[in-house]
Amino acid sequence: MSHLVRALKGAEISQLRRIYSILAEAYLEHRAGRDAHSDHSSPADYHSLRNRVLSSESAISLSAYRHACDFITAEQERPIEVFNNLGQMEVLVAAIDILHDTGRIPDRCAPTQQSKDDDYQDIPDLAGPDWSLEAFGGHNYGNNKKLIEDLCSLYQRYTSGDTVFLAFRDAAWTAYRSTKLIPGEPLRVKGTTAKSRVEFGRTRVRCTAQLRPIENRDSIWVCQVLNLSCDPPRIRT
Repeated sequence: MSHLVRALKGAEISQLRRIYSILAEAYLEHRAGRDAHSDHSSPADYHSLRNRVLSSESAISLSAYRHACDFITAEQERPIEVFNNLGQMEVLVAAIDILHDTGRIPDRCAPTQQSKDDDYQDIPDLAGPDWSLEAFGGHNYGNNKKLIEDLCSLYQRYTSGDTVFLAFRDAAWTAYRSTKLIPGEPLRVKGTTAKSRVEFGRTRVRCTAQLRPIENRDSIWVCQVLNLSCDPPRIRT
């Protein structure tokens, strides 16, 4: 199945705001439904309401929107997947702006949570010549340990010499809510992945690191990852 949006390279990354806008329009039009502006002074009957609820969850047809934006590759997608990926793009847009101000210009971007590019090569969510970033659109660290999963994903690039970053919303900072994020002040994080990782011998991985917050923009943080370690170490192939 095609990704919702294909991987972006070089100057294409500047189109991320436009891609977001087109998909947001498709999502909102679908959610509104054809009868969004009808007279609701009298309640609709059960069958009418049921049909509206079910149709709001039907797949969004993206064919017409693909003509406006050839970065969109999916013919259709479920509303929840479009919503989740809009969240991912929102975080990436803020991360691009924040890192641009530090002199880091991305040349690769996976805008919709894919881990492979069009050539089936591993790709981080955002990357430049000597740096990599993993992002997520607001899931709860405390529930799904996404922070630790992303640290684990960054480990190979970190040990290869990349400067590595995480990007996330304020609302995602729940597992450490008692610790305030302050730009420039590192703080320690640790945890074990919820998933077994193939590249670590098909086992869960314990990760420790320091996060150095860089900036918060539009309620989205970018943090540099320092002193990252994983146990067991990654299996080299």
